[in-house]
Amino acid sequence: MRSVTLALIAMLGVALAPIVSAQGGPAEPKPAEAKPAAGVKWLNNFEEARKAATAAKKGLFIEFTAEW
Repeated sequence: MRSVTLALIAMLGVALAPIVSAQGGPAEPKPAEAKPAAGVKWLNNFEEARKAATAAKKGLFIEFTAEW
C-alpha cells in the first residue's frame, strides 16, 4: 500500500511540475526597441524600390498597414 501511495505522489508531482514552474518562472523579457538593421535602406516609393530590386536581382519586402 505504501509503494502505491508513493507512486501516486510521484506521478502527481511530475504532472504538476510544468504548471508550477510556468507560474513561478522568470518574467517575460522586455521587447527590444525597434532599430533599422545596419545597411538596410528602406524606400517609400514603390517604383523606385522595384527598379532597385530588379537591378540587384532581389525580391521586394512590402509592408503595409491600416487603421480600422
